[in-house]
Amino acid sequence: MAGGADPAGRSGLAAVHLDDAASAVIAEGQAVRVHPAAEQARRLADATRAKYGLDSGPDTYAQGCWSLTPSRAIAWTALATDATRFTWDGS
Repeated sequence: MAGGADPAGRSGLAAVHLDDAASAVIAEGQAVRVHPAAEQARRLADATRAKYGLDSGPDTYAQGCWSLTPSRAIAWTALATDATRFTWDGS
C-alpha cells in the first residue's frame, strides 16, 4: 500500500486492490505504519524490483511502510458467477 505519512487517515481504515477489474481482489481493514527489520526490508525491495522494475532499495522500506490487517475482502474472476466474500474477526 503506497502513500504518504497517513494515507489511511485518522481512523486507520484502508482498502487496497489489484489493478485488474476483471479478476479483482479488494481487501479492507486496519492499516498501521511499520518499520520492517533489515531482512524484511530487503525482501520487500527485492519483490518490488522483480514485480515493477523499481530499485528503491531496502532503506526506503526500513524508513517505514504500511501494513494492512484485513477484516474483509471480496474477489472474483467472473463477477456474475464467482464473486466471493471473506471476513476475519481479528482473532
